[in-house]
Amino acid sequence: MARIGFAREAARKLVRKAGMVSPPVDVFELAKSNGFSVYRREFSEELSGVLLNHADLKAIGVNARQAYVRQRFTLAHELGHYMLGHEDSLYVDIDDPTFDHSDDLEREANEFAAELLMPLHMLKQDARKGFTRDIEGLARRYQVGQQALWLRLLDSKLV
Repeated sequence: MARIGFAREAARKLVRKAGMVSPPVDVFELAKSNGFSVYRREFSEELSGVLLNHADLKAIGVNARQAYVRQRFTLAHELGHYMLGHEDSLYVDIDDPTFDHSDDLEREANEFAAELLMPLHMLKQDARKGFTRDIEGLARRYQVGQQALWLRLLDSKLV
């Protein structure tokens, strides 16, 4: 069973620990501060990212061919696998309609990524200021895709 609350709280703790108080959350810095080398490489279209956590080697690769906002989400997702204690030393995330994205570990990593990039406390502040009326501008502010932002706002009942 997916531990959604655990995933969200882990992301909140990481943001608080890093002292990040306004968007956008610097996910590249968070990965580096947790010992990861981050590589932006041109992978095949269906490969979003890869996490390697083996012995002394900690690396995350993101597909440089994908939009920057997608790279940020992929990096946050891969970091989530690590921060949530998922045991595999290698994760490969692909954009394939036949891939089971409902897998508990994948759902946890996605929830971690959403909370990390769009922290609820920051979104609530922006909603009080009326920023949710401009989804395009708000997506730029958080450096996330508009669809991801819409899903997060709806899930959080902020729109």
